[in-house]
Amino acid sequence: MRCRRLRARLRASDIAGRIGGDEFALLLPGMDGASAKAYIEDLRHRLLQAMRGRQWPVTFSIGVASYARAPADLEGLLAEADSLMYEVKNGGRNRVLQKDLSSP
Repeated sequence: MRCRRLRARLRASDIAGRIGGDEFALLLPGMDGASAKAYIEDLRHRLLQAMRGRQWPVTFSIGVASYARAPADLEGLLAEADSLMYEVKNGGRNRVLQKDLSSP
């Protein structure tokens, strides 16, 4: 899946960006935790299909940090998602871990 294909699936309010190396972030404002997890699971499956189509042995370990109210600190939000992603990587990889967090 190319970036343009990803962008085509995003809502007008969503923000996608690369945060370094092979790490990317999606901000999905107004999407509750369950909806965000379902959306990201679907995205992961689409990405896996694209990788298989190219015969690239790539998997996707994804952390989803959900907040009922957006935190004031973007750095903290990204740190929470990054921590969840590493929990996925250390626990077997290639899955999505979503956690609902309260905002400070």
